[in-house]
Amino acid sequence: MGVNRETMHISQGFPVEEVLREAERVAAGQEVSNVLLTARREQENERIFEEQVRLFTYFFGTSGLTDEERWKFVEDYFTGTPDGELIR
Repeated sequence: MGVNRETMHISQGFPVEEVLREAERVAAGQEVSNVLLTARREQENERIFEEQVRLFTYFFGTSGLTDEERWKFVEDYFTGTPDGELIR
């Protein structure tokens, strides 16, 4: 069973061939993964990892923080202060 290439909606930034392969697998009744959601999840995980590295580099690599500032950072971090507001 083929895929009607004319009626497929393909989001910008994803290889057409990969999307078509997944569509072929769906048409054949095979188990598939969602290429678009998987790619988005990987991008989000990478963004979170990079943000955590930045926060911990700031916390452990900044000798200019006083003990009081470090405790404030820890309290803010664990009480849900947005990451962008943690680094002053």
